[in-house]
Amino acid sequence: MNQWYERVMKYLGIRAGRLGGGYDDVREVTVAIYNSAVNRITEISNRFDMVIFDEAHHVPADTFKEVAFKLRAPFRLALSATPRRSDSNEHLIFLSAGDIVYQADYRDMVEAKLVVPVRHFRIYVDLTPEERRSYEKAGDNAIVLRNIASMASAKIDVAREIAKAEVNIGSKIIVFTQLIRQAEELYKVLKEELGAHCRIDNLQDK
Repeated sequence: MNQWYERVMKYLGIRAGRLGGGYDDVREVTVAIYNSAVNRITEISNRFDMVIFDEAHHVPADTFKEVAFKLRAPFRLALSATPRRSDSNEHLIFLSAGDIVYQADYRDMVEAKLVVPVRHFRIYVDLTPEERRSYEKAGDNAIVLRNIASMASAKIDVAREIAKAEVNIGSKIIVFTQLIRQAEELYKVLKEELGAHCRIDNLQDK
């Protein structure tokens, strides 16, 4: 909401209203959170000529749908990077905002300099004999198998070498892990190797 608010002010010179996140200020141009708009839907349903649905793949959800179909704005635009849904309810997006009129693929986005080029590498490591025995004993327990594979100790050395090489050429790095214990172990190793360059965040707690 705040990002839209700032961009509207920067590029259109309009101080928009905000609805949600502690704000209750409805203006001619208003940026709203779906969950807050639904609480005021009766009041605002006839107020706007145009509505833009950001993250429109959420429109089929109950609260979002309530907003989308009760707003009576005749001009409607839906924006989404992932309009296809696993429940096949994307037809509700098209009912609320019309058919697709423009789409861009990843290459288009790179050429427009809206996203950076991505290089993807898959690096395999071996389990230690002890880890392999635990893996074999786990049978078909998918969660246990995943956790053993996620915690493979050989990953630590690989991650350390990659991080060290990238820091040496001035790169900034973020490392995601499956489990907190693994993050703490990797942090300890990277802290010893990289010193002040390294910090740890438990994003789940935030």
